[in-house]
Amino acid sequence: DGINGFLKSSSESWRDIIELLCKDIGLRKRIGKAARAFAEEKYCLKIWGPRLAEIVDSL
Repeated sequence: DGINGFLKSSSESWRDIIELLCKDIGLRKRIGKAARAFAEEKYCLKIWGPRLAEIVDSL
């Protein structure tokens, strides 16, 4: 929470974080950069490509 995204359980919490992100350009950029790096590391084609090929081949 706050590293590469946010986990909130109430609509009020979501409203607060959205307001914060609208006001804080630096935070918005840091979160966006970290989220992109996380996604590229965890879900890149090098990692998932072979697994997807296995799934398709098994059909």
